[in-house]
Amino acid sequence: MNQNDFKKNVRRTPSNSRFIQILLFKKTMDSDLYSGLQVCYKDLSGAYTKLGIITDIYEKDGFKHYLLNTAMGAYLADELKLIKE
Repeated sequence: MNQNDFKKNVRRTPSNSRFIQILLFKKTMDSDLYSGLQVCYKDLSGAYTKLGIITDIYEKDGFKHYLLNTAMGAYLADELKLIKE
């Protein structure tokens, strides 16, 4: 393999790509969350790989539940992670 073969296999990212930082070790509280906020939530394997925007907030049995535009069902505050932009 020569130098030119290596360059063909390099994938370049577009200049407008966006990097985000997920605050994994910060405990998310109800006071941190509001409608329209972009948050991160877990996929089925338990990794925080999904992004969504809070579209609605309702209270049930004394707990606030958050509906996301990209998820089925509702999440509690401790199931969501904040994003630092």
